[in-house]
Amino acid sequence: MIENAMREPAFVHLLRAGEGYGLFILGLGFLSTLWGGVNLLLRAPGRANVLIQAFASLLPAVVGVFGVLASYEQFAVLAMSDVAPKPSEIAMVVSRAMACGLFGPLATIVPVSLGLFGLLKAAHRATPADNALPV
Repeated sequence: MIENAMREPAFVHLLRAGEGYGLFILGLGFLSTLWGGVNLLLRAPGRANVLIQAFASLLPAVVGVFGVLASYEQFAVLAMSDVAPKPSEIAMVVSRAMACGLFGPLATIVPVSLGLFGLLKAAHRATPADNALPV
């Protein structure tokens, strides 16, 4: 019975267990990463664009928190039921919570760091005139 438990890698299992949350979270992270990469490659992306990207890249973590909270509510319903829940039902709820809890921060770290680097680049680009010696 244990041999049948893990026929697929844990990453794939968590993606399937997330019931769409995992793919949505990773998709948001991918789009934010692309946006951050474009902002870093552009010569002058604009400070507002970089700032919006930095804040928008927090969306995967926010969606992950909502997924964990939804799983908590479902787990509370299972815990308060008069009939003992099946282990597969408990595992499904726990897997969804784990998927959202892991993929949210994972899909947030890279885009946020790109956004912060973009903000540093925009701030550094704006200051050379300030650092010039008076003539």
